[in-house]
Amino acid sequence: MASARPAMERLSRLCGETVNLAVADGDGVLNVEEIPSTFILSFSGGWAGRRTPPHAAANGKVLLAYGALELPVTGELQRFTARTVVSRRRLAAELAEVRRLGYATAIGELEEGLAAVAAPIFDSAGRCVAALSVSGPDSRLDDLELARLGKLAAGV
Repeated sequence: MASARPAMERLSRLCGETVNLAVADGDGVLNVEEIPSTFILSFSGGWAGRRTPPHAAANGKVLLAYGALELPVTGELQRFTARTVVSRRRLAAELAEVRRLGYATAIGELEEGLAAVAAPIFDSAGRCVAALSVSGPDSRLDDLELARLGKLAAGV
């Protein structure tokens, strides 16, 4: 995944927010590399090596949407905040939207105040092998900024 480093650095320079690279790991998402935010108020320093549930994180939604990861067929989706998507039907609709847009967002779904956007990274065969994400406080990453960064990440 060293080849993703230039894209991560480019995104970091453009937005100053935390940039992560994540891969599917079992039934979850493993953040494997991070470029910390340049802002004092940030969500950085500690994502690398951390596992997150796919349904509550932008990078997980990308991995689900593009088939790099599958949810267990049965069982409840864990709620982390009031905004966490726990309906499988709603999640399926959101994953279809991720494929349409080319990126996923999550605002306050994993943790209150945390906003993120992620885009897929494909291998030479066209398979999604990782997700590139930008995260930070929702006070800076509103819907418009997430859409802008999502398009940038998808085009990287």
